[in-house]
Amino acid sequence: MGEHLYTSASAIFFLQSTMPSITKYVWSILLGHVGENAHPLHPAVVHVPATLYPVAFASDVVGLFMDRFPPVLSFVTSRGLYAFSYYATAASLISTIPAALTGFAEFFTINKERSPEANRTAYWHAGLNISAVAIALFNFLTKRQTVDFAPYKFNIFLSGVGLTGVLYSVYLGGTLVYKHGVGVRRMGEGKKAKVIEGNPNYDLDSELGVPQVGKGCC
Repeated sequence: MGEHLYTSASAIFFLQSTMPSITKYVWSILLGHVGENAHPLHPAVVHVPATLYPVAFASDVVGLFMDRFPPVLSFVTSRGLYAFSYYATAASLISTIPAALTGFAEFFTINKERSPEANRTAYWHAGLNISAVAIALFNFLTKRQTVDFAPYKFNIFLSGVGLTGVLYSVYLGGTLVYKHGVGVRRMGEGKKAKVIEGNPNYDLDSELGVPQVGKGCC
């Protein structure tokens, strides 16, 4: 019994001593802090779901149009388009995972006290994306029960609503970067250049760690 307790205590101590380092390492990866890389990962991975979402919506719309009117191209069928939309939706949901994880990491680098506007924008950006993912998941689960993955009309309507949210969310993402400077010149070569130029807003004592809510680089 005593040996078992000793082993358990040793395991807990090991986890307590290593978890901060592991967490910091994983967080650094999510932020793109690898070597001299100056580019955050989030902007690089969001393009996949942001592209697949409108592609899936357009495929359903064209497929519905072809059900109502004779096909223009004999080798394109509504069945094929519906299936393409279904699998594009599945791919968008899968590709959302790295986009969400890296976006979550970026979210907590925003200093809500120093940049309240950026913080509000980030909340809207995240909220719209979460809503779009929920719609995509609902449509995916609904269409998998239909013949040839054909959508119901409300699926197409919801996709249109979600796409509108995605487009505005992409705009807000650009606002966070180009207006508020989230993730800009935070690390790597960009950070070095910032120091060399003598940017008065740069904190020489700051080091990348596990950001706390409302405490970070921006």
